[in-house]
Amino acid sequence: MRGFYCSTVAYCLLLLSCEESAVSSADEIVAARRTVRGRVELGTSGNPENVYVWLDGFDIGTRADARGFFELTLPPPDLQSTSGVTGGFTLYYFVGNFTLEKARLLVRGGELVSSGELNRLQDVIETKRLLQTLRISTEVSPVTVALSEIAVVAGKSDVLVSVNVTLQAVRDSVEVLFPGKVGSLFGPLFFRNVDTGAVTILSSTVASPVDRDLVSVGAQEEIRVMVRPLLPEDLLPGFYEVIPYVLVTNPDLPPGLIRSLGVVIEEFGPDYVRIPFQREGQSRFFRVTP
Repeated sequence: MRGFYCSTVAYCLLLLSCEESAVSSADEIVAARRTVRGRVELGTSGNPENVYVWLDGFDIGTRADARGFFELTLPPPDLQSTSGVTGGFTLYYFVGNFTLEKARLLVRGGELVSSGELNRLQDVIETKRLLQTLRISTEVSPVTVALSEIAVVAGKSDVLVSVNVTLQAVRDSVEVLFPGKVGSLFGPLFFRNVDTGAVTILSSTVASPVDRDLVSVGAQEEIRVMVRPLLPEDLLPGFYEVIPYVLVTNPDLPPGLIRSLGVVIEEFGPDYVRIPFQREGQSRFFRVTP
């Protein structure tokens, strides 16, 4: 399975290293400037709070707030790899099902240089706008289950949770990893507790056979129905977001960005939910009561 992901998902490209470049003495250096501020927008007018902003070379990242604003501070020069790095670095703006946007920053002696896209007076980089590439819609039925009402006969539950996942490209077709099985787990579904952040992974039965893991999604909807017989021991009482396992390939995405999120893409596990996505579906949330 590890080899498959490395060969098909572009997250496994080599980490882009900084490009050392001479910085002209004519460039104005603002004293002690190590903080870059900016703003990001989503083309869907959605909430940009989950957008991840990451600076290569320094391997530091942050997430935008609900209005799309972010702030990223370089470590002090004496804590940098060469006691004050000089070179050009790329700032990435990332959401898994949107375009990957970039900005170029110049650093001299460990501090930001006022050139390129960085405003000379305010340490602010120009606003970036990310465009959606793939719609991911999830509908769960029923939306509430009481554990006390689940009847189990001969190890089988009488409560079936149906999860309808719809994928649709917004513009050009998109290559999507949407496996029917990962390791020994069929139809994996992530149940993320909205209040605690705890993640439970459950298997499901996919209604129609899945003959390929890598799917080319275009304007026509790709619909998959996944059914989980819910047992009382599967989930604790709580409010959950139900998340399908979907990865969008992107040859421009540096693997260092994904690793900085605490995700090892070749290793399937609960850390997957750290990858930012914009998902749709009012009934993608699921409540479990005692």
